[in-house]
Amino acid sequence: PVDASETLEALRFGELCAVLESESKLPTASLMAQTLRTLDEQIAEVEKEIVAKERWETVVERRADERAFAAKGKGADYGESLVDTGVEEKRTAKLVGAEAERERLEELLERRRELLGE
Repeated sequence: PVDASETLEALRFGELCAVLESESKLPTASLMAQTLRTLDEQIAEVEKEIVAKERWETVVERRADERAFAAKGKGADYGESLVDTGVEEKRTAKLVGAEAERERLEELLERRRELLGE
């Protein structure tokens, strides 16, 4: 008990040192800002690549048209070409050509959100 006050002060000092050490391991504001700038530059570069490579493509899906078979013999109201072919065409447009760049962009955006705590 004679050295109790010195022991408590030493323990408090040790706790203070541990807190300061763990805080020093956290990124500083300038390091965080630099990291954000670097990420933003990488994001802008990948977006430029996407614009340069990406294009719209029309995809045609052909399938049997159930209505065409039901319409046979019902007259011209159902459209003769439908009755004749029995095929339905579904056209859709989709972006192609920059799939890898899109994945890279998603990774960069995710890292940015994590850094900002979003």
